[in-house]
Formats: sequence, structure tokens, C-alpha cells
Amino acid sequence: MKELGKFLSTAIPEQLEQAWKEVEPFKDVGPTITKYIESMEEIKEAYCNYEVAQLLKEKGFDELCILKYNSDGIKVKAGQAIDEWSNTELEEDECSAPTHQMACAWVRKKYNLYICPKLACFCGGRKSDKEYYEWEDRVLKLTTNNQVHPQFAEIHKYYDTYEEAVEAGLKFVLTEVI
Repeated sequence: MKELGKFLSTAIPEQLEQAWKEVEPFKDVGPTITKYIESMEEIKEAYCNYEVAQLLKEKGFDELCILKYNSDGIKVKAGQAIDEWSNTELEEDECSAPTHQMACAWVRKKYNLYICPKLACFCGGRKSDKEYYEWEDRVLKLTTNNQVHPQFAEIHKYYDTYEEAVEAGLKFVLTEVI
């Protein structure tokens, strides 16, 4: 990725044009190269939204987090004097802002529930004529011998991003299951 970035930043227009001619036949296969590069540059940690963070607090989530939501629902980062917060250290109208990974790990450890977004691909689906990708939201419960519980229903709703599917899975578990 670094080599590609270096090439793109130092190439002259003729080199860029030639490179584009070589990859243009593949532009409709999955995301375009431009979108792929943009998405790689925009990778950030996904945090639970305010509503899910409040639900987690209500259900007993009390892990240390470097971000919190203030009473206005705005994310605030821990300062130099404070490295991390847990919900028991916060005011009643505040809550910690965990990452999706932290929240899913807590749900998995405490309730044996697995939030498992699954990539689903559709061609010419409901959004466009071209192929596109969606994420299917799934929540699984394991039995004592680590098999998927046969009577536990999967959710079959679709989301545009992995993060939206995780957020929806967390909200479903926190409002409908736990």
C-alpha cells in the first residue's frame, strides 16, 4: 500500500494515465481501486453510538474506555490526568464509549452471544444494476459443547457496512435478548 501511495504521489500524468489503462478493465469488479484506496486511508476504530453505549451501561458494561459520551451525547477523549473511564466512575448522565470490538467481546464473555456480520453479495439487487455488497446481521448463541444453539434465530437484515451490521447486532442483543 505504501508503494502504491508513493507511486501515486510521485508519478507524472503520463505514468498515471498508463497505470489507469492497465487497471480500468477491472473497475467494475467489486469496489473500484479509487474507492479501495480511499477506504484503506479511512480505516478508523469503530465506536458504539450513544444509544448503544447507554444500553451497554444499563446492562452492566463497566470496562475501561478512552472515550466517553457526555450528557449531550458527544464523544469526549480522556485527558492527560485521566487515561480511561469506566461507567462507575462517570456521572449518571454520562456513559463510556466502547469500541465495537470491546462491546462484542463483553457480550460474548458475559452472555455467550456472538455478533457475526456476514458478507452477502447481490448482483443487480435493490440498489442498482451493478454488483454491490451488503452485510447480513447475525447473532449466534453457542451450546455448552460449542455448537450453534438450534433454536436461536438469526437476524436477516442487511446493512451497507460491516460497522452498521455490528451496531444493529449489538442493539438487537441489548434490547431483545438480554
